[in-house]
Amino acid sequence: MSGPTLNDLIATVFLRASNPPLPPPPHQFDSRAPQISSSSASSSSQSDPAQVTLSLLERAQRISESIGVISPNDALGDISTSSLRTLFLASLAAELHSAVRTGIDHSARKHRLRQSQEASAKYLNRVLGLGVVPPSTRQLVRWTLHSVPQAELEGNGLDSGALNGQGSTSAILPHSREVKIATFKLERELKDNLDKFRHAYQTKNKLTGVKAPSDVFYDLLLYHRQASSNGGGGKDTSDAEEAEEDDDEEVVDGDNQVSSNSAPGGIATVRQYLLALLNLHTLRNAQLITSASQEHELLGSIPPPPPTQTHSSSSRQSGSDASNAEWRLDRGPTSSLPTTGALMAPGGKVLRPFTITNKSRAELNSEVFRSGYRLPTMSIDEYLEEEQRRGNILQGGGQASYDKPTSKEERQLRMEQDGTKDAEQAEEEQRQKDLDWDTFSEQNKRGAGNTMNRG
Repeated sequence: MSGPTLNDLIATVFLRASNPPLPPPPHQFDSRAPQISSSSASSSSQSDPAQVTLSLLERAQRISESIGVISPNDALGDISTSSLRTLFLASLAAELHSAVRTGIDHSARKHRLRQSQEASAKYLNRVLGLGVVPPSTRQLVRWTLHSVPQAELEGNGLDSGALNGQGSTSAILPHSREVKIATFKLERELKDNLDKFRHAYQTKNKLTGVKAPSDVFYDLLLYHRQASSNGGGGKDTSDAEEAEEDDDEEVVDGDNQVSSNSAPGGIATVRQYLLALLNLHTLRNAQLITSASQEHELLGSIPPPPPTQTHSSSSRQSGSDASNAEWRLDRGPTSSLPTTGALMAPGGKVLRPFTITNKSRAELNSEVFRSGYRLPTMSIDEYLEEEQRRGNILQGGGQASYDKPTSKEERQLRMEQDGTKDAEQAEEEQRQKDLDWDTFSEQNKRGAGNTMNRG
């Protein structure tokens, strides 16, 4: 053959999608750098690994459509095992469209999401129409797509008749969490069975040194001929070459089988492996449509970026700012006013910034330049006097309190000072106290207050 076959190109595409090369580092923005032209921008977009892989995949799709590998009227039994691999191209295209980096360009991201949904819808229409998906998986797909508006599904090209199927019963829609759990369990079961079969296939055919995708999701068991990294080059394959490739693949499928006793999940041949892998891709594409719809809704709620200013408007704005800065009293970060010299020109124009205040320089210095700690507001003696006035200091007690005469003794000493006014006042106080005591004695008989031992 003069060039790589379609299977070689498909193997290259899926191998690149499984192990994509590292993307180039982002360029740092420099305002002094010249504007990037459209040609350089397009070359930077081509450096995206997903974009490069997508270009190879589109070439494989064109070859498949040009030679008519699968006819729209073909049933599942009419499609050969090698031709089944072309059904995966639309599924991988949906994933690559969503993986292309668009930066902060929201419109470009929305366009990529729309292309991803259209590719997923194309894949689902084809697989569901062929009857590859069992009724239980079809029900899971229908429940997964329930959150997407019907108008959006129809706009992406998804056939509701193929999704519902013939004879499908309307079951009660479970909670979205239960649907996700059921989908996750089915995906894990399919991956385990597929992984066990491909390991058995590699061991039986002694394919230990071949380059295979790390994830079973991208493994189409194309080991007999590995394509180079630039598999997109060369001439397109002809009908005869593709027919020969199909015949060779059928021989491989017939000779390389796993015994039915040890077949994982009922997968005993390459054809059964590819059919099970189609079911796994069906679940993944339903999730891609749902996630793309949610992301599209989030992007729609983001406000549009502010309009960019033209050169003339920006120059006018800068000119007005410069003229306003000359008459400002405060000094801005870009002010060109001097800091020394006269404050104002004779015509009234401000020459340097100044502040109008009614305080002297000494007062301003005393308010600004202060101690780093709090100064006391009163002395210790003033503090003790204030505390004593408030009654917070206890006084008395001790020997001084013992030596101090009682009130009766003080009154007796005052009475001894004959002929003085203080003595007369002390005698009057004593007489009044005796009268009060006599009155109390007359009103209260002896023993009246004793409430015990009354006999």
